[in-house]
Amino acid sequence: MSLALLSGCMNERHLIGEGPATGMGDGGAGGGGGSGSGDGATADTSSVAPDAGAPAPDASTDTPDLGPSPDASTLDVIGLGDEPAAGWPLAISPQEVAQRLSQFILRQPPSAALTTAIVAAAPRTNQDVGQLAEGLLLQDGSVAGRAAFYRWWLSFDAFATVTRDPTLFPLLTDDVRQAFLDQTLAFVEDITWRPDGDLATLLTEPTAYVSAATAPWFPGTAALATGAEMTRVTLDAALYAGLVTQPPLVASGPYSTRPEPSRRGRDVLTRFLCKPIPPEPVDTAPMPIPAGLSIRQAVEQAEGQPSCSACHGLIDPVGFAFGHFDAVGAFQLTEGGLPIDTTGQLKASGGQDFTGAPDLARILADLPAVRTCFALKWLAFVRDTPTDADDVPVAADGTVAASDAAYVLKRATITGGLNLRATIRAVTETHTFLDP
Repeated sequence: MSLALLSGCMNERHLIGEGPATGMGDGGAGGGGGSGSGDGATADTSSVAPDAGAPAPDASTDTPDLGPSPDASTLDVIGLGDEPAAGWPLAISPQEVAQRLSQFILRQPPSAALTTAIVAAAPRTNQDVGQLAEGLLLQDGSVAGRAAFYRWWLSFDAFATVTRDPTLFPLLTDDVRQAFLDQTLAFVEDITWRPDGDLATLLTEPTAYVSAATAPWFPGTAALATGAEMTRVTLDAALYAGLVTQPPLVASGPYSTRPEPSRRGRDVLTRFLCKPIPPEPVDTAPMPIPAGLSIRQAVEQAEGQPSCSACHGLIDPVGFAFGHFDAVGAFQLTEGGLPIDTTGQLKASGGQDFTGAPDLARILADLPAVRTCFALKWLAFVRDTPTDADDVPVAADGTVAASDAAYVLKRATITGGLNLRATIRAVTETHTFLDP
């Protein structure tokens, strides 16, 4: 099952817009089956996700509410960004604004009603467009645009199709894979729709949406998630950290029987820091792991060769942080009876030491380079999307991408955190999105 379009109602004024909130999303879908084993984590129930089987509203049929009332002076406006950011006049028509906003946020051509509403609104500046985007983000159909970005950025297709040994992991069915993708998107939606939902929370909050099918991956949750619907659970913060430890992110490596630290480290550096790390050659044979050695010990022995150390010296220590997650992303306290060493150093950005994946996630959440990279991923997605999100590099100073990333950070940083919904809005105010 795919993640249902989320619906609901919000009775408070939304944090980042200049008008009353009219709708929001909160929910998801689960799947059947399960896999993995381990111990050492605890969880407690927090809330139950709404029914994901309800039909999705058709966002293209009704005239959309695009945000502020004509008398904006009567509203309690909360400005965007900790620092003011100057706007600039548009060079495209309102009809083109409607086309771009609809394709980006709703993932479909604009309806006649939407085009009419945007033409009537007569946007004149880039920040007018952002205000219109905020209105569209409150439409139920807007989940399609966010889901498309996260599927692309986080390489969900790799997790959905990667080969795993059915003898070792018999419960990793296609339905279970889809359930994990759905619950990861549900987690993202949960954080996005909090007024203070920011990138740091997305990377570090130790919660997950779990169903009976996926509970075996998360020790201590089986009694909390007993049905097909997803239950939001709080996990052990010493073992889990938000998006960083979700199974689709740690279980997409190429080997069918065991995890690959090098791939996990490369994913972190390209995904969160926009570091240009070349992929391994296609069909690289898995390194043999001698009896009595852990994966880390075998990799470290091989890494000492000069031909390997340049790249592997950067990526392998980061990958070792995820040693407590097996090839399908399930928690494991030991590896074949051997103790697991998850300590390491983030050499690619200042050399910070960490003691495991949650500690690494907290370091990433504090790095300005991670916020810049996140903005660059959104900018790449919104126009001329690369096939592989890992190919998005750090932008050179003086380029449009670098200037637009700085604008997004200024516009979307609210009370010190990079607000997720404000980031999407700020992207619609950039030259990357709006230039002819």
